[in-house]
Amino acid sequence: MKQDELEAFVEFIYSDGSMLSANVKQHARSLYLAADKYEILHLRDLCRTELISSLSLLNSLDLLVLAQIPFDKVLNDEAFSYIKKNISTIASSDEFKLFVAGNPNLAVEIMKVSLITLTLRCSSCGSNHSLQGMYCCNCCRYGTLRLI
Repeated sequence: MKQDELEAFVEFIYSDGSMLSANVKQHARSLYLAADKYEILHLRDLCRTELISSLSLLNSLDLLVLAQIPFDKVLNDEAFSYIKKNISTIASSDEFKLFVAGNPNLAVEIMKVSLITLTLRCSSCGSNHSLQGMYCCNCCRYGTLRLI
């Protein structure tokens, strides 16, 4: 733990614990790990909430990995949900390529979850379909479905 992270940790310990200060929020990731290690459940929960509220394209994969160290179902589900909603952007990023190399099992889970919920839109009639082939039952054409 770095000095500024330790200072934020001590600041929280000596506060009333009702909310996170800006300094503590800045170090939510490392304090989340420290709170888990030292079993300070309230700090862990507050840090988890802060991490979830900060989910973005840039940190979603990192937070998914963080949710595995100890397994945190809430953080894991939120990160998966965010990644699933933004899979087309995330999967085409360089960060995702590095993520796949370092976390192949999680990458497979991301792809499974993403494929289950793919929706296709017919380019001719505009109707939506679940992923079940390339036939549009509305306009009776093959090969006109596009990924949404």
